[in-house]
Amino acid sequence: MKELPRAEMARLRPLQPLNAATEVASELRKAIISGSLVAGTRLIETDIAAQMAVSRGPVREALRILHEDQLIEMRPNRGAIVSAVSADDVLEVYAVRGSLGLIAIRNLIGQYHFSEDGRAMVQARIDSIRTGEFARLRSLSGAKSSEIVEQEFRIQSATILAASLPRVYRRFDQLTAEIQSLVSRIRIEYNTFDIIIEKYASLLDSIHEGDGASSEKIWRKHIQVSSAELLEKLPGGDDAIRIRPWMVTLY
Repeated sequence: MKELPRAEMARLRPLQPLNAATEVASELRKAIISGSLVAGTRLIETDIAAQMAVSRGPVREALRILHEDQLIEMRPNRGAIVSAVSADDVLEVYAVRGSLGLIAIRNLIGQYHFSEDGRAMVQARIDSIRTGEFARLRSLSGAKSSEIVEQEFRIQSATILAASLPRVYRRFDQLTAEIQSLVSRIRIEYNTFDIIIEKYASLLDSIHEGDGASSEKIWRKHIQVSSAELLEKLPGGDDAIRIRPWMVTLY
């Protein structure tokens, strides 16, 4: 396997020792997602500890957290390296996220049709998203692509949260950081604001009306389009779904 060229470490701010491992992981995650730490960058424990004014213990734990999040690799004799993005990463993350979204939508639709109280609860929660997260998205016309995408994630998270499935929500929320990292590191730019607005308006309307078939169709299309936009930017991405057609059945 060809080794990626070494890149210089980004500057990191000093931290207080309270919850140091979590704080270190958070700062490194932000640097990776933003592109300040590019693929192939070595994360040297002593350098990070010195810059962030913590001991090596919290840094080591932070690297373990980032390794579990698939943001870094642990290589023999080289230590921690910022991971490159592969087509497999995109397929796996979107397959899991797509499946979790479908579970949440089905639970919302199930609550809607179970009883009058269930219908009222679902509609109230969707109305709250409409006047909150979705209204905020509508106000972002002309804003930076990164701001629009971030607000998209908030709408998605609010919708999954409305399903009252804490395990599904927790795992969905954990994947958000990975999706943000993929989008940022592959340098995707979105210029389809009207389409984005129409998509979420249709999704929220369908759930509000208890239309499970339409809700699932909109969600599946979102996952398919989003993953395809990332895959086409990656070597071998065009063939990824053809090689693994079973992935598509997950969303």
